[in-house]
Amino acid sequence: MAILRVGTSRLYTTINSAISAAPGNDDLIVIDPDTYNEAVLINKWVNLLANTDTPENGDIIIDGGGSAAITINYSPSVREDIYIEGVQLQKSYGIWTVSYIVLGSNTNLGIYLNRCRILSGSNMYPLDPNSFPLHAFYVENCYVERGYSHVVYGDWTAFNESGIIKTQTNDAYYCYICTGSPDTLDTVATPTTDYGPAYGSYYKEDITHASADLAAYIAVLEQIASFNVWAQGNYVFKPGTYGVEVYGFPSENLLGVVQHTPANTGPVWANDDYLYISTTDSGVLRSPMSSISSAIYDDLSVYKNYPDISSDWVNYIHGAGNYLCVATISGAHIFDLTTGSGVYDNTSIAGTKCYQMADRTSYYIYDNNLKTVYNDNSTYLYTSGDGIIPTISGMNDIHVVSGTKNVILLATTNGAVVIEENKGDEVNSRFKYYYIEEN
Repeated sequence: MAILRVGTSRLYTTINSAISAAPGNDDLIVIDPDTYNEAVLINKWVNLLANTDTPENGDIIIDGGGSAAITINYSPSVREDIYIEGVQLQKSYGIWTVSYIVLGSNTNLGIYLNRCRILSGSNMYPLDPNSFPLHAFYVENCYVERGYSHVVYGDWTAFNESGIIKTQTNDAYYCYICTGSPDTLDTVATPTTDYGPAYGSYYKEDITHASADLAAYIAVLEQIASFNVWAQGNYVFKPGTYGVEVYGFPSENLLGVVQHTPANTGPVWANDDYLYISTTDSGVLRSPMSSISSAIYDDLSVYKNYPDISSDWVNYIHGAGNYLCVATISGAHIFDLTTGSGVYDNTSIAGTKCYQMADRTSYYIYDNNLKTVYNDNSTYLYTSGDGIIPTISGMNDIHVVSGTKNVILLATTNGAVVIEENKGDEVNSRFKYYYIEEN
């Protein structure tokens, strides 16, 4: 599941662009308050959630112009439910269009409208499931303005489950050409406690369909958790396919993108002077922090490339103090940011993760090995099954806490390893294993 945010200050400024970018795996589109003049097409497994606690005020409006505000045209191969919560759907013109929500679907799809305002104006039918088969169609905690005909157009006998629940309408005529009836018809014609979007609650208090405030917060956490990121000063940097997204802190607003094409950007690191960006085609890029003050970042240059070694493909970077460790596809480069000098440990095997200490001591993982490069250029290699690290199937991540003896925290496929490193006598370092037991 992915969470994508829509708004004037977000990466996605339209709902359709967020839907297009979504993987289609029960994704959540969180929509900031605004009026969105677009006819929204849902053609994959996504949910729409208004980023507001007061949907009765029409904080988020989707205006389809002369078309349906939302059209759903999706037929999943297994059971999937789509939630549309907290938005106001309307049309600016087009008096004879029969629907506000048009569904093309099959019996695996369920549609749930919750805490929505559906304003039909002079249109005949606000909601139009028509005769498409559905697993479920529910309208709950909504306000529906029916125009001059019925609330719903469609044959209810085509639905396995259906209902209009705790919904306020401007009268109770609910369905045209119905040969059956919904499972539940619970409506009122005037504002009533517990009815309509002012009184409803969101469906699920969990990550997928949380309250508006929580969903917006989770959206940022999900974005950050999906990538290596770095926070420096008033900015949070998150790498992506074509550059690095820059967010304000603590505002969480997307400020802009440091663009790099055509290859991917990877992990980033920053100090007070520069933002350093790893890439798969240009080594390490650098941008002055002083240039990061507006939505346009054009002060980006190659800081270090590696064509003389093997490739400019960088897997990871991490810095501390005046030093930067770069894990490349052929080893690790420990770089002095003040003098420009560096030490390259050429393993001819890709380094996957690295951790830099402020005293220039570096740690990096390659080929199921963990190597320490001390600040006096001496080294030590920890390996799977060496008596300190147990026999494992993979080293995944590393964190080091500095002290009289550095404490290495190593995440492996089989559990965690904690090493109190004894420099010069590493084989006698204190260590603990924390296994993951499989049942």
